[in-house]
Amino acid sequence: SGIFRDAFLWSAPKTQIRDFFFRTDLDQDYKNATVSLDIEVTGKKSNDEILVKLTDLEGKEIATQSARAKMGVNNLQFEVVNPLKWTAETPNLYNLTILLKQKGKTTDIRNVKVGFRKIELAKDGQMLINGKSTLFKGVDRHDHSPENGRTVSKEEMEKDVQLMKSLNVNAVRTSHYPNNPYFYDLCDRYGIYVLSEANVECHGLMALSGEPSWKDAFTIRNENMVRRYRNHASIVMWSMGNEPDTEHFPESAYDYWHSLYELTHSLDPADRPVTFVCCQNNYERDLVT
Repeated sequence: SGIFRDAFLWSAPKTQIRDFFFRTDLDQDYKNATVSLDIEVTGKKSNDEILVKLTDLEGKEIATQSARAKMGVNNLQFEVVNPLKWTAETPNLYNLTILLKQKGKTTDIRNVKVGFRKIELAKDGQMLINGKSTLFKGVDRHDHSPENGRTVSKEEMEKDVQLMKSLNVNAVRTSHYPNNPYFYDLCDRYGIYVLSEANVECHGLMALSGEPSWKDAFTIRNENMVRRYRNHASIVMWSMGNEPDTEHFPESAYDYWHSLYELTHSLDPADRPVTFVCCQNNYERDLVT
């Protein structure tokens, strides 16, 4: 027990960019892209303006978009001509900057690195990334330091990723919980496919995975994971948890696991498959893992 990761306190303006979701779709030739960007603004209704800038890592402007801000979710969509694509072999990233402006003055700002890629499940069960069949050579990873236990430094995380790349490992599963946020930044930058797993460790015959009174806990943990990390290009799959006892589920449990599966897809209505890891049957998952 204890606080193993960074804890921070910050202040945002009353009218603020509360959340945003960046996703891309490639055309049939996997060349040009359509960007869909959902920006949630909360606070006091005003004449604020949203300004979106997309630049390469050297600062060259790729696209810009503006809209009058409304309270709630603002949906923006624009085209990008032949952006560099993101894969584990070619981890091309762009800077996304979202500004909230009032009378020309910037009142709130968000900035992240994003990538262009498309995930598809072929009829033969293969997973395609940017139209190409992908072979995953992956490992499980725990946030653990040989010297400091659960407190892992940025340098140790980067060393983990560098070691994976040197050994031709191109995929990692965050068993059995979301990893430190910085780890996903490294996977974006170095090129590692991520199966992001919620902190729902059921471990085989653990009865709680079929206990309806735990529905809210499982739901909140999955929702927090998807909302927090869904802008990362490196994440190509979601896992709702590890080893739920689906073989011995009471009938009442199926409805809430089905609702959790649907919730995950609704929070990320793009292309990432959703799965259980190591469940005993094929209940509610897009991929066998």
